[in-house]
Amino acid sequence: MTRKELEKGIKFAIKQAYIAYQKDEIPVGCCLIIPKEDMTTNPTNKEYDYIYSHNTVEKKDNPFLHAEILTLLKAIKKYNIKYFLNSVLVVTLEPCPICYYAIRKLGIKEIYYLLENKDDGAISKEYGNDKKINTHYIFNEEYANLFEKFFDEFKQTKKISKKTKTRLKHKKESKNQANFY
Repeated sequence: MTRKELEKGIKFAIKQAYIAYQKDEIPVGCCLIIPKEDMTTNPTNKEYDYIYSHNTVEKKDNPFLHAEILTLLKAIKKYNIKYFLNSVLVVTLEPCPICYYAIRKLGIKEIYYLLENKDDGAISKEYGNDKKINTHYIFNEEYANLFEKFFDEFKQTKKISKKTKTRLKHKKESKNQANFY
């Protein structure tokens, strides 16, 4: 894989993160770069295919619908195979242990991620130090800003929600006291 394919995969992953952000999902995007060697069908005879997705955890109320899992499922369905031994995964946020395990089970040997996940990341938590997958951290400022913006907005929304709940609670209590007399 050349730098050109990697940069294209990074762009797809970031675009998916923006789509997730617009849908009020945690903005994580993923792209699997599949070389010709891993394709079971290739009618256009292209050198690489790009399969990508984004988180749908909130929309579908399912904690397992991470961008990586959805991308891998799409690739399995499209090519009807369960191993992608020559493919490379690009994900905007360092994979969690569950996603890392799924990536490993499909035989993917290389992961690029754009932002560390110090709380839940498989590599940061040393689950991913098994030497079976080469991991590469490539900081991306555009994505880091999007991720930070999402959580700043999320925290602000939670604060507003708490204030609104408190105000409504006090209003209701005042109304009940007024009805008491």
